Amino acid sequence: MEKIVFVDIPMYKKEPLNYFNTGNVHSSLDREILYPINVILSEIVEKNDRLKVVLLKSVTGREELDNQTKMNARIFEDELDAILRGKNVCVDYVHLMSNFDESKENHEIRFRNMLSHLEENCELYADITFGPKLIPMMIFCVFNFAERFFNCHIRGIVYGKALHDVKTNKAHSGELYDVSPLYHLNN
Repeated sequence: MEKIVFVDIPMYKKEPLNYFNTGNVHSSLDREILYPINVILSEIVEKNDRLKVVLLKSVTGREELDNQTKMNARIFEDELDAILRGKNVCVDYVHLMSNFDESKENHEIRFRNMLSHLEENCELYADITFGPKLIPMMIFCVFNFAERFFNCHIRGIVYGKALHDVKTNKAHSGELYDVSPLYHLNN
């Protein structure tokens, strides 16, 4: 069964953290990573799996932010490729760009674009740690549509919580949570 992963890419530089056995997710990946979903993928992706990763990127029109978003997407790809090395997994990275605009029209465009990457009978995952605040709600809507009309199965929605130093605002410890029960409460 194909796995499709939606990942919200941050617009700012972020610090990698170690999520080993934290929150409500217990994993064997004991190293610093930037994207919490990669902890889950390191555990569940098996040899010869097909994986489609939809990288949700917000475009601001400000060169420094848009360049950082591109670098953050590259970090995701490098991080996942390193984790999956040797598993013979086919990974298709899809860069889905949308304006950093919370208008009704932009929500509709983003929603339709996300739906266009769904496939019948697949497993769905999401990382809602970073990005615009409304993306998690959008992902919940897409997943609801996917369950009803594509016979998809929601397998995990993860959030990486970070504690920051009060003086420097530098992240120093993280906790990993599977928040998919929140999604299922609505159903």
